[in-house]
Amino acid sequence: MESMEYNLLRDFQKNKNEFLKESKEVTEYMERGFARIFQHVKDARKLLNEILEYLQEFKAEELENDFNKLNENLYAIRKLISLIQEYVRYLERKSKEKRFLDVKDQEYDPVFLKKCEKYNFLKAAIDHTMREVLEAETYVPEYHEEIKYTESYKGCRHARIKENLRLFYFYNKKSNILRWIDIITKNEFDKTK
Repeated sequence: MESMEYNLLRDFQKNKNEFLKESKEVTEYMERGFARIFQHVKDARKLLNEILEYLQEFKAEELENDFNKLNENLYAIRKLISLIQEYVRYLERKSKEKRFLDVKDQEYDPVFLKKCEKYNFLKAAIDHTMREVLEAETYVPEYHEEIKYTESYKGCRHARIKENLRLFYFYNKKSNILRWIDIITKNEFDKTK
């Protein structure tokens, strides 16, 4: 049984991936569109030259300047598309960069799932804390503090959800699996020492 938190995290990652995919598709579509616009400008310039030969009364220099301005604007738009594509590639690289915890998979202890139901009124705070645990690029004491002084949770890490509420998890470095274990108050934790 998957928890709501796991589903939310999976949906968050899916939405992020969909955004990157859609951004790529949009910029590629825009690039193709501007290639067609450039071709139309080129065709229009040919047509204008034919018209100018036919009607000598037009001011060729003014029209040439207008076409040059149009080309400059189109190149500026193409540059903008290029910058957007570069930013999308940056986001893709950033999302693949190593995090403090290189989590490949997550598991949910039944105790943890029951506590999620118990503290359902803090769902947003719990989800936020779980996201911070997973996405932090470096060690953050509020999210990655290792438990060393109690047998009950030795080897686990804990993250602060609220002042008095802690989220406990175990991270296996060899398998890169993070197991969400429990949510308890600081007072309950202090009694386990």
